[in-house]
Amino acid sequence: MTREEANQLYYINKEIKMWERELDKLRKQSDIRSPSDTGMPFVLGISDRTSSRALKYIELEEKIQELKQKAICQKMVIMQYVSTIPNSIDRQIVFLRAAACLPWQVIADELGGGNTDASVRMRYNRLFESEKKEK
Repeated sequence: MTREEANQLYYINKEIKMWERELDKLRKQSDIRSPSDTGMPFVLGISDRTSSRALKYIELEEKIQELKQKAICQKMVIMQYVSTIPNSIDRQIVFLRAAACLPWQVIADELGGGNTDASVRMRYNRLFESEKKEK
């Protein structure tokens, strides 16, 4: 597994939040519009705002569900990878960062032992660099 693959869950979760915010904005929009008098002739067009909004809702909800399924699969891949790491501290660091998506300072606090956010990050990066060299 590469560092980029390990970090995918973090970015998938960010993308889910992005689409959820977009869905929330869409839900807060009002269907009621004030009439506008432009002085121009009125042309009847086929426009159904309600159904087009409903389609946008469905599209966004499906996208969010698809990403949530992708996140579950990615977390399983990460957990399988973590079980192959021989060192316990490295396993904890990779799990807490890649699967739990915790910030470096929280991981350092969780590990204790005088670890800093920088030292934990460096150890994480070195783990993936050493695996890259082995391949």
